[in-house]
Amino acid sequence: MIDVTFDPDGAEVFHQLSKEASEAEDTARLVMKAGDEVLAAVAVMEVAEGAHVRIGLPPEKDAHDLVALISEG
Repeated sequence: MIDVTFDPDGAEVFHQLSKEASEAEDTARLVMKAGDEVLAAVAVMEVAEGAHVRIGLPPEKDAHDLVALISEG
């Protein structure tokens, strides 16, 4: 798991995207990427509130490498 904290602009974007995904069809997914790598493609059941999100990683992913990808933007 990694914890991500968005700045105010990022939190608003994440909020809006999660709102759109939660109101979409059952097949809609919110895709989270770092660089060219897809971190997650999740169904959104409710609107995300706040500036923090926790992303679960598959066992073969290294959290430190992923943090570096996210930090690079």
